[in-house]
Amino acid sequence: MDILDLLNRSSREKLITYQGRTLTQHEFADCVKVFCEKLRGLATNGFVTIREEHPVRFYALMFALWNSGIRVVCPTRDYLSGTVDLPMCEYEVWANGEDVMVARNPVFRQISVDDRIDTVVFSSGSTGSPKGIAHNRLHLLQNATNVASTLGFTEHVSITPLKPYLVSAISHFLVHYLSNAHLIFIDYEKIDEIGKYYNTDPNIALVGSPMHLITGAQYIGADAMPLFFFSSGDFMPAQYIERLLLNYSEAVYFNVYGLAELGGRFFINRIDKKTPYDKYNIIGQNIYGTEFKIVNGELQVRSDFNFFGYLKEEKFYPSSDFHPTGDLALEIKDGIILSGRQDDEI
Repeated sequence: MDILDLLNRSSREKLITYQGRTLTQHEFADCVKVFCEKLRGLATNGFVTIREEHPVRFYALMFALWNSGIRVVCPTRDYLSGTVDLPMCEYEVWANGEDVMVARNPVFRQISVDDRIDTVVFSSGSTGSPKGIAHNRLHLLQNATNVASTLGFTEHVSITPLKPYLVSAISHFLVHYLSNAHLIFIDYEKIDEIGKYYNTDPNIALVGSPMHLITGAQYIGADAMPLFFFSSGDFMPAQYIERLLLNYSEAVYFNVYGLAELGGRFFINRIDKKTPYDKYNIIGQNIYGTEFKIVNGELQVRSDFNFFGYLKEEKFYPSSDFHPTGDLALEIKDGIILSGRQDDEI
């Protein structure tokens, strides 16, 4: 199934809420169709940047660009704030209501990339300088499909303070679409508003980076019963997992170590109140086709949906067979334990 097939199977289920407005899958699909019409006639041999921070408009533009056969760049705040240039993008697009605004990049420069690449998601730069992780949209769908099946939850409600220009937020959106679930976005500066949502539904799942989970959990409330916590991005220290499970003993914690470079393949650890504390630091078994090896103490990975390479400093750098992660690791019977990094990156 292609990501675009999701539009044809859209339902009346709630899909996404932001700033008090909720759209169903069907309403989102209608929004995409409107943007497709607005983009009709746009032609480029380069990429197009989505310069948009509103989640609904961001995802609708992303789907519309895919539908138009246009290669997409999902940028970071560094770009949106004007501190990083992406000269490989010929145009940038954003939405003004139902209108799509298009501006040509005056410093556009064509670069040679793998023909299979149609989606580039820039990392935030928290682990080094920002770089574009080059994928095909089918990789992102496989990512979401695997996460959804691993979680085993359907028709749930999740809340996340993550923004749409982060790769994990794209995954969150697709996972919720696939599982007929409802995703609530809140701005991080309003993270204290989490509590009001739990007053309405005490079983809402909390999704985000470890920083977001640690910060947001203090606003959940003692009477809430979150269905699960899903940590993506950096690795969550065991003591924080223990604290969450002590406060919400019926919750399940999913600690995910999944490089964006792996596309649809994750290392994932399912933790609940029965899991021994010494297993919290395990990053999980390799699943869904991921292979790994440890060379001189460094974790190296590959998968059947591995990324194609990086876009960085106006050049394309093809990926290696086994991707060196920079993480130091130890393999044990039950999985892999991280033991630091080769460098001083976060």
